[in-house]
Amino acid sequence: MGLTRVLLGRDEARELAWLRLAGVPGMTVVGLPGYGKTQLILHLVGELASCPYVQFAFLDGKGGPDYDDVADRAFVHLGDNVLEALELARSLYALMQDRQRALRDHLGVKNLWHVGPSQMWPLIVLVIDEAHTFFYTGKGATRDEVNAAHELVRLIEQLVKKGRNVGFFTILLTQKGTGDAIPTQIRDVCSLKVAFAVATMEAADAGLGQAIRMYPDAHPMFLQDPKYIGVATVARDGAKGFTRVRIPTVDEHAVAERTHAHRYLASDPRDLFDLACRVYGTAHLAAVPDLDTEDGAGAESAA
Repeated sequence: MGLTRVLLGRDEARELAWLRLAGVPGMTVVGLPGYGKTQLILHLVGELASCPYVQFAFLDGKGGPDYDDVADRAFVHLGDNVLEALELARSLYALMQDRQRALRDHLGVKNLWHVGPSQMWPLIVLVIDEAHTFFYTGKGATRDEVNAAHELVRLIEQLVKKGRNVGFFTILLTQKGTGDAIPTQIRDVCSLKVAFAVATMEAADAGLGQAIRMYPDAHPMFLQDPKYIGVATVARDGAKGFTRVRIPTVDEHAVAERTHAHRYLASDPRDLFDLACRVYGTAHLAAVPDLDTEDGAGAESAA
């Protein structure tokens, strides 16, 4: 199947640490500014950029340039406009429903991960940075924006809860994972949890769960030192306890070159799904070769 995991970094024993992708609904990433949240995303995008079985969507609540250098590997890159974010969420939710209905006819399975993502049924990675920007509106927000934020909570919750078996993986980033940043009905479903340096016990509990209090040596409150930039405490799906992992230092120029070189792989997954329906109808796509690409490398090379 190939695309089941991606390199995360190295743990304290300098062993490779992997991030599982197969069957995982989502991941939360919390931490103070400047300690590695964006670095983590750029690293993951760089690792997966050459894989034709992945499509990226970025919602950047900062509205800044952090993802500009990797944007051309994404099928959509939006800023902090909550109304635009809602349109994307509606489109992805509709695609999730269509995939649910077509999964058995197209792939012959009940779960995409039984055969793995393909070019026409890619893993869709939705990155929501500064997630609170889209879920909670401040003073001066219009009624349309307030309503859009409420609907976004509902749609993202559904994507996280129901999308994993049809290839949706949602990553939510914020400075602290408390309920006023990421709604608990979304946060608590995300089985992968990553915390860079945090300032309070409350933020650590929200980001990793209260069990982190039993592991003081891994507590992210003790990462508030410049030497720990890029170091995160990770609660990995299916593993006991917590692991400190150093994310590889990102050469932004190299990542930009890599993603730009593979920009031709970026496609709207809705278009890919519609193409699959037109070409193959109810045939089992798992038995059909993927579309020709310039890069024949499989997903395993990216992971």
